[in-house]
Amino acid sequence: MTAGTVVYGQIAADTSRQISDVFGTYTEDFEFVRTQPAVKLNGLGLQFASRSEARRFLDGLEDFEEITLDFDGVTDIGQSWVDEVFRVWPREHPGRKLTPVRMNAAVEFMIRRGLARAAELEADDR
Repeated sequence: MTAGTVVYGQIAADTSRQISDVFGTYTEDFEFVRTQPAVKLNGLGLQFASRSEARRFLDGLEDFEEITLDFDGVTDIGQSWVDEVFRVWPREHPGRKLTPVRMNAAVEFMIRRGLARAAELEADDR
């Protein structure tokens, strides 16, 4: 067996969804422009604190224009993680839109705080 990544998938044969609807959710002009990754690290914990965790999470997302970040089940995130995801990464990837969803109160507080801080720093740069 060769070393590498293994991907498993499961498809329900009795779905009422149409493939055109699925593709329409994530594409424009026949290109994938949107994605919705879940904010999870394969069960290693549901708290995110470091910049390196944020960079690993964001790796590959620059290929999409609209990214919905699903925080379902995430209990807490740190200031450095938020700064990397919501200030540093967007600055390095202009034109990309990050939208956080399904946040608990602690996660939402940190993201709002981080976004406010990012706006302050951007205003200082002008």
